[in-house]
Amino acid sequence: MPIVHTPQVLVCYCATTDIAPPAEAEIAALLDLEEQERYQRMRPPVALRFFQGRRMVRQLLAQKLYCDAQTLRFTYSENGKPGLACESPWRFSISHCDTAVVVAIGTVELGVDVEAIHRQRGKLAPPWRKPQNFMHAYNAKQVERCGSDGEKARLFTVFWTMMESQVKLADSSIFRASKHLAITLQPQGGNSWGTVTEQAREYAGGDCYWWSYEGLDKAGGDIVSLALRERGAKVELLQWSKAGAVLPAPLLAIVSPPIKN
Repeated sequence: MPIVHTPQVLVCYCATTDIAPPAEAEIAALLDLEEQERYQRMRPPVALRFFQGRRMVRQLLAQKLYCDAQTLRFTYSENGKPGLACESPWRFSISHCDTAVVVAIGTVELGVDVEAIHRQRGKLAPPWRKPQNFMHAYNAKQVERCGSDGEKARLFTVFWTMMESQVKLADSSIFRASKHLAITLQPQGGNSWGTVTEQAREYAGGDCYWWSYEGLDKAGGDIVSLALRERGAKVELLQWSKAGAVLPAPLLAIVSPPIKN
């Protein structure tokens, strides 16, 4: 019988408080010239998170490819989806917000997104107060049915990170996802499966599944969603320490109870 290899996925979480500021030599070593230009144009907090994402993904991939992290270079699609410039079965996705930087690498196509639950941009009202402006009506109605503002903010963030991760998986756009992507939650165990509803399956380009987690920052301040085509993939969670090393212990012990409809 042929050997069947289970797809492998690593999701690595780093709280912004655990980011070690880079030295100039590290910036020059790990970022290519285009990335260095982007880094210099960013505001300091955003630049630090941008660098941390590149630092994490290069070191994680270097471990899998048995190479020097400094030699890895990326290419980008027209929509900005990154990939390895060399031939490799490994794929990756990067996301960051005010609370964390998250990187996912795997032997299958994937997309990852992290977002703070309680966020507000300037004087604008929080987005979960008018969910219909940001997502499919099917999901907006579920947010509106929540009993409290806290529950609305949480469920809105679950759907938003699912949308963003699917956009990265499919190399699409958040505008298209907000119009066409409708998601049904199916809570299981210590995390939550989401599946694309039938009316949106054609938009999604086939099957799409998610793992969504909260509590990876131990304070429940953000949501992480991972989008995959492979339901049977083995997903492992890791945490990045202040020293910059990846801790071998998985984070499953601090994942919250199931996300409910």
